[in-house]
Amino acid sequence: MNSRGESSVAIPLLDIEMNATDTAYLVDLIEFFMEDHLFDISISCFNFIIGYQDRSTEIATWIQDKIKNKDLHFKWTVVQPVSVENFGVNLYYTASDQKAIDNMKQSMAVSCNTWTHHEMADEDYFNAIEPKLWDQKRLDFWSKYSTIVIRQETGNGVSIFGLETDIMKTVSHIYKLSKTSVEEKANQEVQQFAAESSQWYAMIDSTRIKFETKLNYEIEKNYNLYCKDKTKFICHIDADSKIVDYTNLTIKDVSKGITLLIGKSAIQEIAIPDNWEYNKKEDITDGYYSIITVTNTQELNKIKSMPSLKNLSITKVERIQNWNLYRRYAIMKAEVTEAVNKYMPSAKVEQCLFHGTDNNKLAAICKKGFDRDYSGSATGSVHGTGTYFAVNAELSRRYGSGLLLVRVLTGIYTKSSDPDKPNLSIIPGSESERVHSVVDIVSNPTMFIISSDNSAYPEYIIHV
Repeated sequence: MNSRGESSVAIPLLDIEMNATDTAYLVDLIEFFMEDHLFDISISCFNFIIGYQDRSTEIATWIQDKIKNKDLHFKWTVVQPVSVENFGVNLYYTASDQKAIDNMKQSMAVSCNTWTHHEMADEDYFNAIEPKLWDQKRLDFWSKYSTIVIRQETGNGVSIFGLETDIMKTVSHIYKLSKTSVEEKANQEVQQFAAESSQWYAMIDSTRIKFETKLNYEIEKNYNLYCKDKTKFICHIDADSKIVDYTNLTIKDVSKGITLLIGKSAIQEIAIPDNWEYNKKEDITDGYYSIITVTNTQELNKIKSMPSLKNLSITKVERIQNWNLYRRYAIMKAEVTEAVNKYMPSAKVEQCLFHGTDNNKLAAICKKGFDRDYSGSATGSVHGTGTYFAVNAELSRRYGSGLLLVRVLTGIYTKSSDPDKPNLSIIPGSESERVHSVVDIVSNPTMFIISSDNSAYPEYIIHV
């Protein structure tokens, strides 16, 4: 229900690629929906919206053919076109009876003068909205402001349709959301940097348990204050639910009455890889990333001589130099190495594997790294959620024409279990540490799946 008290059912905008079969299927789906909700809601009208004038008549004709020629459960009125020439708009109505159509015509005549649209671009904010959350965001705008917000197919903006005053409210709200999004992103990056630079942990039964990023940041921030002023040795964190004593290095959970010893891991300095190309060290460590075409013969031959690449016609190899991603990977590698040495010294800490994806996703991976939240978005997650890597390049190429050569911390692994679920297996001999990866076949893996985004570094783009 929107702000004017009008209830509606959200149907995706008709796409320019739709054909007669798609349109007929949409009508069938609407029928199924109406049958399922026959007794809990009353529907008298469906509005179909398409932003392409040259396709609107064609799609309306297909809907009309479906209504005329097929046995439908509900009595649909044949589509009736209404032309509004002075606004350059053609409107098509379908309703349960003629009276409903007349009412809609009258309402449109009243509101048509003020109905308009506005183009808005805000790359950072709209890029931050995940595709699966976009429909909910559109419904929020409709519910609050009676506006229709459509994501543009090209670029990073939106088109907002509605009454002028409602569009102004929507634009104002988007700017507020954008500001909040930027502030949250900056705060997350500060917290992430603190976690990478200074990792705090609690001791539980002789095992070090790391604090999650936000809590780690609070402990480190207050520790820096304590170092400057030793009188501030007690601090309350996590919405006052925990008390940290920096003199005795303890943390107390107020609600549970439990006190634990805490400590701080030393983070060793990480060296820039020898094969990276740069003018000054700051060009790398300032955080900017770059993609460099590999021209060094020794480096190229090493890559091309990999068994699964020998039979491919490689046209170009590009090296990804992203210090932020590499630094996180190096920190994670130290942790995996420690666990491997402790529980299974024979296991390989790191392997060079392949990852296939669409070419249009390569830039995002090079800039931000892998994202396990998109696990299975294209092909499903038969071996559980996580990011998938293959031993053979040809296997990876089945999942997209973009091919990446990736350093992966495979460490201690086990057999994958439930599809579409994360693997939470514990390392044999450990009380709480989880395995580093899962595989399809334990005796001879062809695929590795990791659940930590920092356990993989995209090193090269292989152009075939």
